[in-house]
Amino acid sequence: MLWVQQQMETLGPVLITEITTSCPECGVSQQATFDMQSFLLTRLKNERKRLMVEVHAIALNYSWGHNEILNLPRTMRKTYAELIGLN
Repeated sequence: MLWVQQQMETLGPVLITEITTSCPECGVSQQATFDMQSFLLTRLKNERKRLMVEVHAIALNYSWGHNEILNLPRTMRKTYAELIGLN
């Protein structure tokens, strides 16, 4: 078996875990399942959509090209997006 596969099997139980949560309104405690893989994939998918919106808005407002915008550091790109009204 490859080293990577062994490591994934070792970490596997950590990827889906039970966590204790509490209701912010009533304080009742409950168990919830947290699936790290689903969480990360969803975040990546949403980040990609957000990136496209930022690139589009910056290009419209500053007349910069796609690659020019993507070459900006992430913090600068997000700052420009905020300056033109994206939150």
